[in-house]
Amino acid sequence: MIEAEFIKVRNETVAAVVFLQNRGMTVGELRELVSSYSDFPKQWAGIFSFIDNIEYSVVNSSLIENIYLALSVVVRNKLLYSNKLIKIIDINDSDFDLLFKHYQRSYKTKDPSKYSISELVQEDSAIRFRFDLNQDKVGFFVRETVNDYVRIDIADRVDDDLRAEFNNIIGLKKVAFPGLYACIFDKKNKCLIISVDLANIIKSKVLNVEMSKFSIEIKKCVAGVTFPPNSRNLFGKIKLFYDNKEGVAKDFSLKSPDGVIYHAHANEQHPDARTSIYHTSGEKGVKGKVSLYRICKEFQTKRISSYSIDLKSIAAMTTKSNPFLYETTIMADSAADFVEAIDKIL
Repeated sequence: MIEAEFIKVRNETVAAVVFLQNRGMTVGELRELVSSYSDFPKQWAGIFSFIDNIEYSVVNSSLIENIYLALSVVVRNKLLYSNKLIKIIDINDSDFDLLFKHYQRSYKTKDPSKYSISELVQEDSAIRFRFDLNQDKVGFFVRETVNDYVRIDIADRVDDDLRAEFNNIIGLKKVAFPGLYACIFDKKNKCLIISVDLANIIKSKVLNVEMSKFSIEIKKCVAGVTFPPNSRNLFGKIKLFYDNKEGVAKDFSLKSPDGVIYHAHANEQHPDARTSIYHTSGEKGVKGKVSLYRICKEFQTKRISSYSIDLKSIAAMTTKSNPFLYETTIMADSAADFVEAIDKIL
């Protein structure tokens, strides 16, 4: 690696670290990612200083390249598959085919790994590409930027007296968040999956606006294509997910017959929130007659990986004759896991 390439990779590594920090990754998680190659400092400022001060040499060229490769895989996977707000739109076969042909003409196929990290995360990057998630699901991705605030641990930037007084010192920072949005065509089920990035990272109000804007863009693509007034109602999936023993329930919320709201969260003792004695005894007491309105489940795969699906409605829906939930959140780390999560929702 010549020196110019070394400097470029070092800069790409900094861009990857900034992205992961803004996405909520902890210092501990970042250090674990690169632990095979380097013992990163235990504070963000130290990590950036460490990378900036790596000088060009044969040994350091190998070091920075290994660190970059380890981080870049995580960055791309987070952009493509994690923190995704999803909704499903059912349209007739002829409209599906018409819209699909439009996207095929408008997007070029490209492997996301061919983009550098800076191309993917820089605010002024104009990126759109086709990427086949599998033989049935074809994704058309576009890079977007959302401005919102992020909470950052700033304990390493204050004096010792302040650190001694507080357990956590958090600062709010306005950030231009890069995200990959997608219109995914499920050729087998003849439906659209609309995917908007940054769920659980930006404020829900901002996220909902992004979903609305992106959905409108898709609907305006081709004149004459008819879309239903609402996306697929997923509320019924909450009870199905709760009753299904596959996976573990990390969180769920319900209303009891006498109107009491109950939230359950898994912990080390009870990795599945459905198994606590308090909950199972209470459920028996009301003969299972509870009104569920939220569940977040984590699923382990044969690929030695995991993903989660969060079906999150509100308590007010339990009193409606036709409750609805039009969106869900997926957290995944690979195309295979992302597709499996979508199929579970479908």
